[in-house]
Amino acid sequence: MDLGAKPWRAFLTVSVPQALPGILAGVMIAFAISMDEFILTFLVTGSQQTLPLYIFGSLRIRVTPELNAISALMLGISFLFLTIGALVAVGRQKLLGREAMANVVAAGASS
Repeated sequence: MDLGAKPWRAFLTVSVPQALPGILAGVMIAFAISMDEFILTFLVTGSQQTLPLYIFGSLRIRVTPELNAISALMLGISFLFLTIGALVAVGRQKLLGREAMANVVAAGASS
């Protein structure tokens, strides 16, 4: 690879940081869609029981502490994904800002 880096090192230091925001956005969208598609899941699954179907079945009987714990975990995971996405975006902006500032300083020093 360029500058003597091994292929995996170049992949981890160049490609992964560039793709990370898109990967995280895809994970968040897939999670939201999987929780939103209850009707389709209800009609198609057959004998399998997914998490949305389990929650729906439990709510029809009564609200149990187990159901509260599952809901709290889902809410916590959602907030965790949002926080990670925001931190990646902020860190990326700071990194780009530092690089731009370094380029300005370097350009001024060479003049």
